[in-house]
Amino acid sequence: MEMTKATDIRKEWSAACDSVVRDKPLFIKRTRDRIWMSGMDVMTQILEAYDFNADLLHEKDGSITLSLREIDLIENGIDEIAARKALGDAILVYSDGTHTLPTEKDIYHIYLRL
Repeated sequence: MEMTKATDIRKEWSAACDSVVRDKPLFIKRTRDRIWMSGMDVMTQILEAYDFNADLLHEKDGSITLSLREIDLIENGIDEIAARKALGDAILVYSDGTHTLPTEKDIYHIYLRL
């Protein structure tokens, strides 16, 4: 695997971004770190092979709780649809790390995979 030095990427940041979006991922070396840089379409293709599995719990108040098996996330909703939406939101917030709510399009794609 060919590794590109981080200093070279910094010098040509715009070209590197264009390359990973339009061509192929880059593998970057920074001191002891190894970094993979790719476009979202590549990441989406890779993650398509994975499914999320959730346990469904009927609560005493009539609400539904979904507990994700693969990641420690648990969400509750007034019904299964609301619980799925809440769990989809939680997955995206967890994966993004910015703790902001996702768009409706993002939620729809996660909802379909639950």
